[in-house]
Amino acid sequence: MAKARFALFGASGFVARRHLEAIQHVGGELVAAVDPHDSVGILDRFALDARYFRRDDECIEYLRECALRGPGIDYLVVCSPNDLHRRHIELGLHLGADVICEKPLVIEPEDLPRLAALAKERGRQVHPVLQLRHHPALVALSHELASTGRVQVDLDYVTPRGAWYDASWKGDRARSGGLLANIGIHFLDVLLWLFGDATEARLHTRSARTLRGTIELARADVSFRLSIDPAELGPADRGRSRRRLLVQGREIVLETDLERLHDHTYRAILAGTGQTLEQARTSLELCFALERAGSYGGSPRS
Repeated sequence: MAKARFALFGASGFVARRHLEAIQHVGGELVAAVDPHDSVGILDRFALDARYFRRDDECIEYLRECALRGPGIDYLVVCSPNDLHRRHIELGLHLGADVICEKPLVIEPEDLPRLAALAKERGRQVHPVLQLRHHPALVALSHELASTGRVQVDLDYVTPRGAWYDASWKGDRARSGGLLANIGIHFLDVLLWLFGDATEARLHTRSARTLRGTIELARADVSFRLSIDPAELGPADRGRSRRRLLVQGREIVLETDLERLHDHTYRAILAGTGQTLEQARTSLELCFALERAGSYGGSPRS
């Protein structure tokens, strides 16, 4: 069987390493990578022969030539800044490739139906990276919940970020989609996956660095704190992250088994069972509503 062929948009960022590892671990081949910043020496560890470009258009031209000569690419991987996701997803679909995209899939509500229509037209798939659905502790919890009633859930996620975050595109709401989209979308997705659709949600505390709120789900009442503020942790925890999920007072340990979750995501995609654009829709709709209005009153499709 031929190796799956990949191109990577956004090769210099933190999360690119996990995608490069996953491509290697599933036996794939990285054909090309693009990033305007040339601090991409990590490529040598995973894809010494991959072509590198600093401009999107140059990379796309090369990939089109590959497709004409054969073989082209099977997957375009999007690890670029959030505001570029929609454009890069579209580029991948127009190349005739499936797309694997980091969170959040998009940062504007109107982009979801637009991408869904294009993917259908091109006969391709858009796979959001929702790797926490593969976390062993959460998979085990999903099986346990099949026989339980309504539960109380407390989520406390504090991942300190320094001044660089505010000065970067991540601190620019117009580019990142805001704190909930950039940091919290994985946990919104997991909560909806485990406990069903949201009927009501509200932010009670909101700043550029900390959000507190409640979410009423079909099978759970959720209280959450999401923060990048070091002051939200005690001095002894300085520089550490806290990922604490309590279900009926029992802690679900999330600090372990994080490194290889992208591997599971890629294996599922290559097996035809990866997550889809539609599966990312509900958490994005909830995120958009909370970011824009601070509250959510049920599915806009109902």
